[in-house]
Parts: sequence; C-alpha cells; structure tokens
Amino acid sequence: EEDALSNNKDAANRNFEVAKIKELNLKYSEAQHYFKLAVTLDEQNPEYIFSYSCSLLDNSNYREAIQQINVALQIFSNIKSSGSELAECYNTLGGIYKLLGQYDKAIEFHQKALDIDIRIVGEIHPNIAIYYNNMHLFTKKKNTLTKQLNF
Repeated sequence: EEDALSNNKDAANRNFEVAKIKELNLKYSEAQHYFKLAVTLDEQNPEYIFSYSCSLLDNSNYREAIQQINVALQIFSNIKSSGSELAECYNTLGGIYKLLGQYDKAIEFHQKALDIDIRIVGEIHPNIAIYYNNMHLFTKKKNTLTKQLNF
C-alpha cells in the first residue's frame, strides 16, 4: 500500500513537471491535462490543485477554477500554511471575480490577500501597492458601471 502511494506521488510529480513545461511553452490545454492528472494522483497536494485551477483560468473555465481554488485553500488551511500560499489563492480568486464583473467579491478577496501579505512582508512591499492599486481600480470600475446603469 505504501509502495502504491509512493508510486502515485512520484507519477503525480512527473505529471506536474510536464504540465509546468507545457505551460512555459504556452500549451495551456495540454498543461491543464497534466495538472489534472497530477491532482488525480495526489488529491491532497494543494500546490497541484492550485496550479490546476490556474490552468482552468488560463482556459477561461472560471467556475471550476473557483471550485479548485477553494479546495486548495481548505488544504492550505488544514496544513497550517505559512500564509503566502493563502494570499496567492485569495489574490487569484479576486482576479477571477474581477473578470466576472463581481467587483465587491474581487475587492473582498484582494483585501484578504492584502491582510495576509501585510502580516508576512509588512506595509512597505511592492505586492502591497499592487493590492491597493487593484482594489482602487475595481472600486472605480464598479462606480463607473453603477453610474452607467443609473444614467
């Protein structure tokens, strides 16, 4: 049983590495296939799950990407992640909700990522400026849309 699990983890890692190479070569649908294989072989590896969710995002499959990121978030939380992985997941969720035009949710998730990163790297870091900029742009876009709908 241990041998089978070990072989699955090795195979998952090989598929993950192939997926990364496919991604670097801009072969996103092929990368998605290999990320999915890695996740299937090692369902508790949040790095594989998050990478798979990003490949879904690259292929405009937003709903499933959200579901997979939520799975990765749960696993990262369970293993008491250092936080940077959580921030990356929340940041990605914010980006997806921005693409979907759900600016309140986008801001909410970017705020969560911001709070985590401030705790990790402090206020004076380039990532912090990016979060503030994104949230400002989302708020501005939301306000513009609101004005247009109310003409």
